[in-house]
Amino acid sequence: PTVRPERIAETLADRIPLTNATFRLERIEELTISYFLIYFHFVALSDDRHDGMFSVLVNPLNFSTALLEYVLEDLVEKIRPAAVVEEISAAEMMKILKISHMAATGMVRDRLTDFIRSAERRLNRDVKRVYEYYETLKEEIRRRFQKKMPQGKEVSSPPESANREEMEALRTRQEAIDAERQWKVQDLIAKYALRIKIDPLCVIQIQTAVPVFFITIKRRLSSRPFTVTYNPLLKRVDALPCESCFHPSGAYTICDDKLHIVCNRCIGANSTSRKFLCPVCGANRGAKDKV
Repeated sequence: PTVRPERIAETLADRIPLTNATFRLERIEELTISYFLIYFHFVALSDDRHDGMFSVLVNPLNFSTALLEYVLEDLVEKIRPAAVVEEISAAEMMKILKISHMAATGMVRDRLTDFIRSAERRLNRDVKRVYEYYETLKEEIRRRFQKKMPQGKEVSSPPESANREEMEALRTRQEAIDAERQWKVQDLIAKYALRIKIDPLCVIQIQTAVPVFFITIKRRLSSRPFTVTYNPLLKRVDALPCESCFHPSGAYTICDDKLHIVCNRCIGANSTSRKFLCPVCGANRGAKDKV
């Protein structure tokens, strides 16, 4: 069926969930843009191994991303060589690859949720066993320590007649047990630590005509122009990008300083009980400090 941009515009507010800002639709145009379909291979290593492939569709007009688990057969069948290929600079291509890799990292972690939870359960189980084992050893030392003490005396203040060498040996042994337990726990943490490697395999450039909705995002007295697109490949409006992770989750918050678009997940990781801290502004300040 033919896409009617006016009908999409009527429900645009429902498709752009802003929690602390509003937007105004300025105009609608149809433009030809290039989507980039980037295939990735990932390997996740913990005490076990998990690997797989997936693809990320990137809209370079607003850097919206979409996870594609499987090849879209109907899409592949429709792809034809373009009459005129849109040229893209190396810098723009590197930015697209960087954003797609950031999005892919979040997508892989979401995909590996069960794998990560299983590793965490095994880690907690093994750490508990280590603590129980070394607590048993420490309890045995405490009993031996108590036997060396005369009745009615505190362990912390042995009399002169006590065998000081044996008492000191027990203390040294207890310290060694504590150190060895800590080493064992750190070894388990390293064993179960999740290491993810993500490599791009290929990039497919897909040119298509799309309805583009030019909007103005308004937050207090500030405003920012932005573009929203209807994706004819996926037959839906492209989600707003999270300019922190590019793999948005939930609604969006607009920061006060630069009006960055940030998703709920990134807000939760960068906020205090009193103030929302924009991770994009923080990253930009950190980059300037290093210069």
